[in-house]
Amino acid sequence: MSPNKLGRQLSYVLRHNPASAGVVLDTAGWVSVIVLASRLGVTVKAILEAVAACDKKRFTVEDGLIRACQGHSFPVELGYKAKRPPLSLFHGTHEAAMESIQRSGLKPQNRQQVHLSDNETTAARVGA
Repeated sequence: MSPNKLGRQLSYVLRHNPASAGVVLDTAGWVSVIVLASRLGVTVKAILEAVAACDKKRFTVEDGLIRACQGHSFPVELGYKAKRPPLSLFHGTHEAAMESIQRSGLKPQNRQQVHLSDNETTAARVGA
């Protein structure tokens, strides 16, 4: 399986449906990389390569555990601390959503939070 395809599968499992891979995340969204690899039928090396190949930096790996950094559709306590935002933030979105956003504002939809970026390049990549 290519790193990009595995990355999409990791996103689905870690952000939306851990049960689809037969894993349970802790309250902070972490699961053992070894357990996840076993349940997905891939190697730990393949998971680490998929994480490294993800230009959107969607995952964190620490002490043998992995989790998604954002975009969860279920409650998870990521432990991020509030801080003063920069003067400008950007939201990556599809052209088709612009009218609705202008009319109703940004909404998390089926996610826990709205994703904003501190630069246009990242926002454009996220919205692609």
